[in-house]
Amino acid sequence: MSSQNEVRIRIKVASYDSEHLEKACQLIYDSAKRTGVRVQGPIPLPSRKYSCKVLISPHVNKKARDQYDIITRRRLIDIINPAEKTIESLTKIDLPSLVKADIKVIGNKEKAHVAKKKA
Repeated sequence: MSSQNEVRIRIKVASYDSEHLEKACQLIYDSAKRTGVRVQGPIPLPSRKYSCKVLISPHVNKKARDQYDIITRRRLIDIINPAEKTIESLTKIDLPSLVKADIKVIGNKEKAHVAKKKA
């Protein structure tokens, strides 16, 4: 099948906690595989690191600071040519509260329009 006729559901999953992220990716992967579609991923994306320095005491020891880091880990999952059952099973997944998922439909405009309506 050529890539021009493919419809993909691209899911970007992000979380601060790596255990919850892996659990969410496994839930998405398993539910898509149960419906018999082709799944690519989870593909690790670069992590984002946010670093914040805070003064320990405001009046003395101006050079004394604490450093806090927030690391956001991300994964990418592609579901190729999803069926109706796939979209239904993806909407029924209960992801952990620490996980954020962005879903995008990519591909043939007529087929993608049908997939967007059902999702």
